[in-house]
Amino acid sequence: LKSRFTRRFEFPDWSPEDCVKFFNTSASKENFLIDGGVETILMRGCRELTTLKGWGNGRDVKELWMKSKGYRANRLVGSTEAERRLTEADVSQAVVDMAHSRGSGFDPSKKEGNPLDRLDRLYRMDGVKQQITEIRNTFAMAEQEQDAEMPVLGHFVFVGSPGTGKTTVARVIKDILFELNLLTAHRCVETSGLDMTGEYLGQTKMRVKEKLDEAKGGVLFIDEAYSLSKGTFAEEAVTALVQAMTDPEHKSTVIIVAGYKEDMDKMLNANSGLKSRFTR
Repeated sequence: LKSRFTRRFEFPDWSPEDCVKFFNTSASKENFLIDGGVETILMRGCRELTTLKGWGNGRDVKELWMKSKGYRANRLVGSTEAERRLTEADVSQAVVDMAHSRGSGFDPSKKEGNPLDRLDRLYRMDGVKQQITEIRNTFAMAEQEQDAEMPVLGHFVFVGSPGTGKTTVARVIKDILFELNLLTAHRCVETSGLDMTGEYLGQTKMRVKEKLDEAKGGVLFIDEAYSLSKGTFAEEAVTALVQAMTDPEHKSTVIIVAGYKEDMDKMLNANSGLKSRFTR
């Protein structure tokens, strides 16, 4: 069958940048002016919408454009406007409408608080907070210096006992990396090594892929990850994880493995390929 198909055309998903470009082009074609803050609202909104279930790429961007014009029309009921103009409120309401229809409470007009503030509620987080702050500052500075080469983010290892805040910190890292445009999806998929371990040959690889697909572009947090290196299918699990880290399809996904220090050290030291992928 494969030999009969001699040409292959790939149609990539729309990025948030593509969405903004289309929106601006549509505005230009229809002689609309766009207020200064609209692009920021659009970028934030599209970065959220592209991660939601049912995202329809160009079809949804066209819907966002039509909804924005609809909210403008509602705003102008009983009044006139010297120029055809779209405001931040027009576009923000359109984004909220589309996000809510997909089960998200996202509002691009609301400014997020500092994600690091959440760590202040946890005990003994000064060292962790300092490391995360350094990561944020490093990437923020590289982004400002346009000629500077962006540092490699890599993947993370969290070691510690249950109840010490590892999951909370993973969620904070998700927020910070998304804020820095280092993630394309604002989500953190949480699982465990035990949940990813299969019961027959090939199932572990399949479960690893399923979780990576679910977390694509965001953060995959694997608690008790050392479970992947134990049992009959340990080699299959570790191999699947290493392959995923080198697969271009998952290059924008950050993986965080967590567990007891001794068990995590044993897991990573048993496979140099796996250990080299975790740089933090």
